[in-house]
Amino acid sequence: VSVIDLASGALKKKIPVGIHNHNVTLRPDQKQAWVTNNNAGTLSIIDTQANSVIKALPTGKGPRHIFFSADGKEAYVTNEFDDRVEIFDAQAGASLGVVKVGAMPHFALASGDRLFVSNFGGGDVTVLSRAKRQALATIAVGTGPLGQGATKDGKRVYVACHNANLVAVIDAESLRRIADIETDAGPVQVTVAPNQTFAYVAN
Repeated sequence: VSVIDLASGALKKKIPVGIHNHNVTLRPDQKQAWVTNNNAGTLSIIDTQANSVIKALPTGKGPRHIFFSADGKEAYVTNEFDDRVEIFDAQAGASLGVVKVGAMPHFALASGDRLFVSNFGGGDVTVLSRAKRQALATIAVGTGPLGQGATKDGKRVYVACHNANLVAVIDAESLRRIADIETDAGPVQVTVAPNQTFAYVAN
């Protein structure tokens, strides 16, 4: 992982992690950065003050993305080749268990009391109850769903469907797909702006 000095744009340090690191995410308190090592089946936890790895955690096969709950208590990690999400105590750095989802899960999004998991291989989204850790619904979206974004009020979830060239819109209350928004080729990630007026899509 490269550490960049934002004032100068210079490379400050390189932090060794695991093989084929795919995603780095800051814990809400910004004291740690968690990294998924896709080919190693591990997570590297970086102390952001020391800029060094303080812990390596085993997880399932093909960890892709990490998403923290808003309160910073839990972390959700998709295991692409185990078709599951592993839940971690984000403060203790310990596993709390796993939940089976669809084929090739890529991105987990915690919104309110629910977890939305995009399943790249299945063309759908698994919705889990965060409290009960059970599946509530499976929503067909488009082929190759990857990244997701949500509105602050939790009413809408936007899913980038990479192979379908669209963003699917999910009503998070009824758990139904209510619209498709066409994009340029290969959408990967969706981010809703803080003012809630626009969403930005990387194609």
